[in-house]
Amino acid sequence: MREVRTLLDGRGLLESPRWHGDRLYFSDWTAGEVVSVGLAGHAEVFARVASLPLCTAWHPDGRMVIVSSPDGRLLRREADGSLTTYAELGRSGWNDIVIDGRGTAYVNRADFAPMAGEDFRPGWVSAVTPDGSVRRVADDIAFPNGMAVMPDDATLVVADSYRHCLLAFDIAPDGGLSGRRVWADLGDGTPDGVCVDAQRAVWYADVPNRCCVRVAEGGKVLDRVDLDRGGFACALGGPEGTTLFVVAAEWRGMTASEMVTPGSGQVLAVEVEVPGAGRPLSWRGTAGEPRASRRLPAPGGVRAGGRRARGCAGQRGAARRALSPSGGLRAEALSVVVSHPRQGRAPMRRPLWGVVLGEAARRSSVRCGGIAPWRRAPMRRPPYGVAPAGQPPSPAGGRTSTTTAVPAAARVSYIVIS
Repeated sequence: MREVRTLLDGRGLLESPRWHGDRLYFSDWTAGEVVSVGLAGHAEVFARVASLPLCTAWHPDGRMVIVSSPDGRLLRREADGSLTTYAELGRSGWNDIVIDGRGTAYVNRADFAPMAGEDFRPGWVSAVTPDGSVRRVADDIAFPNGMAVMPDDATLVVADSYRHCLLAFDIAPDGGLSGRRVWADLGDGTPDGVCVDAQRAVWYADVPNRCCVRVAEGGKVLDRVDLDRGGFACALGGPEGTTLFVVAAEWRGMTASEMVTPGSGQVLAVEVEVPGAGRPLSWRGTAGEPRASRRLPAPGGVRAGGRRARGCAGQRGAARRALSPSGGLRAEALSVVVSHPRQGRAPMRRPLWGVVLGEAARRSSVRCGGIAPWRRAPMRRPPYGVAPAGQPPSPAGGRTSTTTAVPAAARVSYIVIS
């Protein structure tokens, strides 16, 4: 039997777990705090917002967006810790949020206040595009709860708690939704927060049934983690993306003076087989890196100065496995993160058309949304498309290269595939 570890306890009503960098971020609705916790259990407050609900999402630019439900706003946490208005939603009562790879935020809400005992009215999902415009894109969702975007950025999954199902919608380039369908009928399952994995399965947390369940499209149960209290939401993360984090608490009821037993909120962790993918994104590495679904160490001996790469054959195999269709990854942008003795790690801003990933792309049928130059011959010198400082990149196969110059002392640390 798998061990369910308690990473943190003594909290209130917990929601919205998100893995980012090397930490898990979650919301404590009781305290009005967004908290981060490391794998060793050390927690610190990341933001304070007096909001119920209080849900968050990471924007592709690396900043957190927070739903401030009472005043109907989306807030963005800046690098200095301040909160600025990201978008005006026009009314109060918003619940969960997810942001796709284009930067479109999907926010949902019920059209009644269950905590105040109001009569039921179905809710909806609104899209907030990067230019700040807000429009309703899906209606008639009985009680919209957790949301996730599939790895290809083409499907939005919405948990409808009252109808005991997961809904799916096709995502248009402008953020619109169409093709509504029941992605999974859950029987007596009551889905709350959700996340997706690299095999396009969905994990959902369930409060009344005290569990977290993995289902395939159509509703087939693939895995289940039983809990001793209600599971409110889940997220995949950890160093390998295979740690399932669940936020749980002892549920008292929507109209109780305190919806959960004080101090019963826990952050739990359990190892699973399939890593996370899609959005909410399973971030890897350190905060501030390019968004990533998989990280590959570069072979030993690779330097920016153009030395011969060693171990490329094995690295090609690793890249091919990471990019395989069964992995469920979509390579939208390929980058290199380099380490420099004086400058520390810094992401290269341009895509990488290097030996390893060129090989992987030729041998893989993965969908590469923004990568047109695979037809170019892979660079042989310098390795990984990294040119010495002060020198123009060398042409590859008689064609113009699009690599970026970095200091000659820099060392390729790992390849980021998002």
